[in-house]
Amino acid sequence: IGVSMSGIVGVSPNMKSGVVGITPKGHVIQVVHERFEVSATAINVNSTTPTDGWGASMSVNITPKQLNSKIHISFQGMNSHTHSYAGNKGICLFIYHDVAGGGFTNVTTGRLLSGYYENGSSNGEWSEHVQSLWYLHSPSYTVGQEIKYRVFYSTHSDNSAATYLTHSKFNNDSNHELDAIGIAMEISA
Repeated sequence: IGVSMSGIVGVSPNMKSGVVGITPKGHVIQVVHERFEVSATAINVNSTTPTDGWGASMSVNITPKQLNSKIHISFQGMNSHTHSYAGNKGICLFIYHDVAGGGFTNVTTGRLLSGYYENGSSNGEWSEHVQSLWYLHSPSYTVGQEIKYRVFYSTHSDNSAATYLTHSKFNNDSNHELDAIGIAMEISA
């Protein structure tokens, strides 16, 4: 009985021959994640101009290891909450990024990634909306520059609402509070 094999075991067939240190297209290079502590402090959202009122508490930073990588960014578990009094309420959520301290800009050039809209009632009912955002971003950077990603928010219209980083869905029940997370994944291009 004879066994015949050809090729090299353990090497991806998509890998470029003779090139050391190049990751094949579409492979994960690194993953960075942050868990955001529970906060029951409301932030009043009363402007149609996006702001980062959560600031660094809803931020994930990554320093790409290779040039031209894509960054898969996601934020999950933020809780938009409103006391729905008469009038329409709504919150829009965006992902902004900052490369090497150059200032925050919207990754989708103005388009929102999540949010909700509701027609308020006169009896002040509560409304909870757990949010998830994700986006595959192709940022401009040089290797070694840190990229910061943050969640920004605005109102849906000229009305006001409240939003929480996380908020108990059940009064005085800490076992059911949500923890928010942010994940940045570098993917080879």
